[in-house]
Amino acid sequence: MSNGGSSSIVVVLVVVVVVVVVVVVVVVVVVVVVVVVVVVVVVVVVVVVVIMVVIVVVVVVVVVVVVVVVVVVVVVVVI
Repeated sequence: MSNGGSSSIVVVLVVVVVVVVVVVVVVVVVVVVVVVVVVVVVVVVVVVVVIMVVIVVVVVVVVVVVVVVVVVVVVVVVI
């Protein structure tokens, strides 16, 4: 009886250890996936913001160049 009891305790301990290891692995995988998703989202947001800033700068430069050219042409025509 005592042998059977100790072996069943060992089996229960092994099952508990396996369950704990599986839970820890699942938690680690979930944390890693969440971190990767957050990093990807942050990178995408930064890239989109940089692209928008570049577009705004290009538009401002084009508008300034057009205004300068128009002013120069008007001054030359008037003079």
